[in-house]
Parts: sequence; structure tokens; C-alpha cells
Amino acid sequence: PNMEQPLLYWVPSIAPSGFVQLRDSQFTQWDGDFLVSTLAGKELRYVDMENGTIAGQHRLLTELNQRFRDVRQAPDGSVYVLTDSESGQLLRITPKD
Repeated sequence: PNMEQPLLYWVPSIAPSGFVQLRDSQFTQWDGDFLVSTLAGKELRYVDMENGTIAGQHRLLTELNQRFRDVRQAPDGSVYVLTDSESGQLLRITPKD
């Protein structure tokens, strides 16, 4: 009682490891949407939000076949993603020109 169910969950789990809600980003069409880094999913999950509800999801960076430890938005609006491998990488993501 008195509890709300989550808007979104994954079964089986994609092992979310970090998330960020994009604000004033270089990805202007994604303002207010979420990026979720995943370990088991080996993807960066984009969650499209419309009026407080989930409008869709997209799997990003799957071609890298990497576990993603965290995702953050930089002050300049770009996105940084940290991989979780022995030779981990810090990736900076910006829109294509």
C-alpha cells in the first residue's frame, strides 16, 4: 500500500549501472529523455520520455560489445560513457554534424 510501481523495469535485467536525464544537451531532440548504461545488456539504452510516460526505447553502442559502467552529461552538453573492460575506455559522444 502507498507505493507506486516503477515506470520502467527490465526482465531479464539489463543490469543498469548508471543513468542521466539529459538537459540542455547537444542532443536537443533528447531534452528530458534518459540514457542508461548497462552491464548485462552491453548497451547504452535510450529511453524516450513524452509527458512523463515512456514513448520508446532504443539500444545504442551495441556494436562495441562492451559492458557500460556509467553515463554522465558534461557541462558542454556532450555525453560521456565509461566502459567496464580491462582496458576500459572513456567515450565522449556528440551529435553528427
